[in-house]
Amino acid sequence: MAINLLHDHLATYAPKRPGAHLRISSDRFGLEAGVDRQLEDAQATRVRLQWGPFAKVYRENDTSAFKKRKVIKPDGSIDWIVLRPEFVSSWPTLRTASSTA
Repeated sequence: MAINLLHDHLATYAPKRPGAHLRISSDRFGLEAGVDRQLEDAQATRVRLQWGPFAKVYRENDTSAFKKRKVIKPDGSIDWIVLRPEFVSSWPTLRTASSTA
């Protein structure tokens, strides 16, 4: 039921430049089969919704959502940032797309 509601909502939205962010956290053998399957699913959904081709596909194979690095702030306190380079590189695109919508 929830899938149908989501599809109906997405069907009314037509992005000018759709993109896809694909991520799988564990790929012991480096085959990228998980992100390849995600791309197939994303492409099928894009076609079903009659969206244009993906402007950009961000792939993060074998990248944990929780891979972190310790950062020391100017005030001396410690914080942790998540290391997901492809996800972070998508932010300017998202900001540009949202400001022109």
